[in-house]
Amino acid sequence: MEKDQQIQQIISKIKQVHQTYKFSSSNAKTEFLGRGRFICLSYLSKYRQGVYVNEFVDKLHFGSGRIANILKELEKRDYIVRSYDKFDKRKRLVKITSKGLEKLEEHQKTTNDFISKLIDEIGFVKLNEYVDIYSKIAKISSEFKGGEENV
Repeated sequence: MEKDQQIQQIISKIKQVHQTYKFSSSNAKTEFLGRGRFICLSYLSKYRQGVYVNEFVDKLHFGSGRIANILKELEKRDYIVRSYDKFDKRKRLVKITSKGLEKLEEHQKTTNDFISKLIDEIGFVKLNEYVDIYSKIAKISSEFKGGEENV
C-alpha cells in the first residue's frame, strides 16, 4: 500500500472513531468535567484553605484567560467560591465547595470505572501499549508545525 493510501485509511478510521465518540459522549450518564476543570478542581482539593487566581496560572501553566473562563464556569456550577482577600482587594481567593468535592470524586470514580472496563475488554498489556503509542503521537504532534518539523 502506498503512503497516500495509508494516510487516507488512517484519516478514515480517525473520523469513524470521532463520530462514534460524539454519539457515546452525548449519551453519558453524568456531566463530564473536562480536562481544564478537572485539573483546577483537583488542584483546589489539595489546598482547602484556598488558592489565589495567579497561582493557577503559575502552577498549572494555563493562560490567564483560560483560567478565568474555567473558574467562571466552575463558580456558575457552585463547584467553587471566589472571594476577595481581606488585606489586598486586588487578589481573588478561590476555594472548592463541598459540591465541587463531590463532583471531583464522582468524576474520578467514573474515570476509574471506565479504565477498569478498558482493561477488562482490551487487556492491560494492549492498553498500556496504546498509552505509550499515544504519548509518542502527542510528543510528535507538539514538535510538528504546518508540515514542517521543529528543528
